[in-house]
Amino acid sequence: MDVIKQRIERLHLKRKVRSDAVYIVSFVLGASPEFFKVSTREKQYAFFRDCVKFFQDKYGEENVLSAIVHMDETNPHLHLNLIPITHGKLCAKDLFDGKLVALQTEFWKEVGERYGLDRGKPNSQTEHLDTAEYKAKKLWKLPSKNAPKQKNIRKRYSKPSKAKLPTAKAECDNKS
Repeated sequence: MDVIKQRIERLHLKRKVRSDAVYIVSFVLGASPEFFKVSTREKQYAFFRDCVKFFQDKYGEENVLSAIVHMDETNPHLHLNLIPITHGKLCAKDLFDGKLVALQTEFWKEVGERYGLDRGKPNSQTEHLDTAEYKAKKLWKLPSKNAPKQKNIRKRYSKPSKAKLPTAKAECDNKS
């Protein structure tokens, strides 16, 4: 958080940052499993470098906090975090509200198309899961050799609960 505070201090804002401001925006970037199966390591790393460059060019290199590639999971992907600064102020709303479909298309044209990737269906109603939901769903489908473990997981998580899983927005709100 110190890096973010230092970056915001350099903006010399006229007003105090709102208590509910979004300080960091996270993206997970990847490609189809087929792309990674047929691509050399060099091509994969070039793809991820181009992903980072796209965000640095679009939002400012000084606003990209981190870019970490995960090659050890089912499908390689990049976690990129940036500070949402535009026109000298911290404002994720100005950058992203109602603009994500356009951002995805622009990203595909600048990066994905160069690597022969297809653009996902814009405005798709496909269910997107947060990390916790994805991992829970993956555990739910464990192979039969893990049946006792699977049974315990089902028993533990099948009961209706009033507790609500945190959303990405809630996590952002809690970090501010």
